[in-house]
Amino acid sequence: MSGVIAVFTAATQTSEAAGQDAVSSSNREQKSIVGSWLGTFDNGERLLMSFTSDGIALSSVQSEVSLIQPVLTPGHGVWTRLDGRRFALTSMVILYDIQTGEYRGFGKLSGVLTLDKSGDSMSGTPTVNLFGPDGSPVATFPHPVHFTRMKIELLD
Repeated sequence: MSGVIAVFTAATQTSEAAGQDAVSSSNREQKSIVGSWLGTFDNGERLLMSFTSDGIALSSVQSEVSLIQPVLTPGHGVWTRLDGRRFALTSMVILYDIQTGEYRGFGKLSGVLTLDKSGDSMSGTPTVNLFGPDGSPVATFPHPVHFTRMKIELLD
């Protein structure tokens, strides 16, 4: 009988620990930007952005491909936690001529994003720097953005 009680006690403690791990994991997720996000810039353009747990940032912007030159590649970058709910981001794109493929320079978005207390939205005003093919600065401007976290939607 004491063996059965010991097994039951161990199983209960394991189950409680698993439950606490799930709660801790949920709390960590609410305090992290890891995941995928739908963003809107102040000019109305949409962007999809994903942040991996090892500090990689990937993005795709509504205006990547257009008839207006130059066009840009999907963004690749890095992110890190600064403190609390503040995160630094640097992401780059290559600018090119869609007809010829000619390199036209690159763009860099960098700044700080702040996660709200719910962990489901974040915003910031990163700076966009555009550089010509020779690497010389062409333009710099603030680019306010607001993100909403993507969540699983189960089908019935």
